[in-house]
Amino acid sequence: MRNINKISFHQIKNILNKNNLENSSEINENEYFESLNSLVSAGINDLTFFSNENLTKDIINTNAKGILINKKNKSLIPINTKPIYVENPYKAFAIISNLFMPQNVSNGIISTHSDIHNSSTIKNNVQIDSFSHIKENCEIHDNVIIESNCTIGPNVIIEKNTIIKSHTRLLNSNIGSNCIIKSGAVIGGTGFGFDLKSKNRIQHFGNVIIENNCNIGSNTTIDRAVFDSTIISKNCFIDNL
Repeated sequence: MRNINKISFHQIKNILNKNNLENSSEINENEYFESLNSLVSAGINDLTFFSNENLTKDIINTNAKGILINKKNKSLIPINTKPIYVENPYKAFAIISNLFMPQNVSNGIISTHSDIHNSSTIKNNVQIDSFSHIKENCEIHDNVIIESNCTIGPNVIIEKNTIIKSHTRLLNSNIGSNCIIKSGAVIGGTGFGFDLKSKNRIQHFGNVIIENNCNIGSNTTIDRAVFDSTIISKNCFIDNL
């Protein structure tokens, strides 16, 4: 995982403390790591982690500069690798990985090649990329990113700091804050409802509610309810397809 910016141990320590993960290390706070990598692939300026005791051979031979590890396994650490002791190395790895992956931040630009219906509201610092369409009765809140070739609406609310990846279709939906909707998702379409005998289709009048901090995988479909709401509760992760 190569990163443009070097990450200091001071930054790593701060994010662990912020997430209430107790940690200890003799690493100088000004020392830096260039990337986060596996035990096998880590280089002399990389940070790695050890959480699987089946990988004992790999940790002995790692070239990593630093390692997230439980103290009970301290005897396995090579002499040139500096430990960062944590109770749960895998959880620490998950949190720290966000430092090494550049975050998408809205550039506040609405492309001249996008289209916004005059009944819709766009709040502050919203990014809408080329060939995306915002249809009627939509509210797009602060710092939202809508990538290219998306169709949003009708009747969609997207709360702040949410990212809608390219080629996504949203309609009749309320999307919470700090969500990621990945490419190709279709949310809020008509469900698969019909009368078994006559084969008459049942129309769907409800909507979809996706609460805060959800991650919806690529090419996922979530249909709206017949009358009420299809609800994805906060902090849900749905994988691709």
